[in-house]
Amino acid sequence: KLFAYRATDYLRCASEGDRRYLLFNPIVKMKVTMQGEKVVADLWDVIAAKGYEAEPFFEIAAYEISTLPKLEGTAHVNMALIVKFMKNYFFNPGEYPEIPRRTDLSDDTFLFHQGPTKGLGSIQFHDYHLAYGRFDLPNIGIFRQQIELLKSMLLEAGPDEQQVRDLDYMLGLGELFTLVVYGQLILENAVIEDTDDDLLN
Repeated sequence: KLFAYRATDYLRCASEGDRRYLLFNPIVKMKVTMQGEKVVADLWDVIAAKGYEAEPFFEIAAYEISTLPKLEGTAHVNMALIVKFMKNYFFNPGEYPEIPRRTDLSDDTFLFHQGPTKGLGSIQFHDYHLAYGRFDLPNIGIFRQQIELLKSMLLEAGPDEQQVRDLDYMLGLGELFTLVVYGQLILENAVIEDTDDDLLN
């Protein structure tokens, strides 16, 4: 929820000069929906047979939740899109005004007239360090170190031509990148929602 609601803020603030939502939206489609499946499966493990008794809602939910990732496209299609943003995200940040929480009634015309979505590799993002740097928590600190290792790997041993054509390799690399973006928006929204540090850690 923290990621998806924050991605919505970027979507509603989008313009021709700020198309960061083109990275965040496929992550919602892929990662949030797949995690939704996992949450429902974990809940089902807890409630077990109770899920089939008097109220059949959970049986329906368990089926319906699995349709979302399929409706939104396969994981490898969304991942291929996501990987296009990696270079600028890590190595060429831009400056943008702070994006507020967007629950207001306003004209969302841009969402219906977005124009071409080409040139994805030229879209810039604000520095992810801004979100991660706000928190001094042990596990977030470890994750920041892992992000820097990923960034070093991309600098020193980025994918060659053969690896770029290797779907399994790129899916794995894309998943690592996705976790960085996922964490960033979660932490941004955690500030807005005043989320408990123990939960974040």
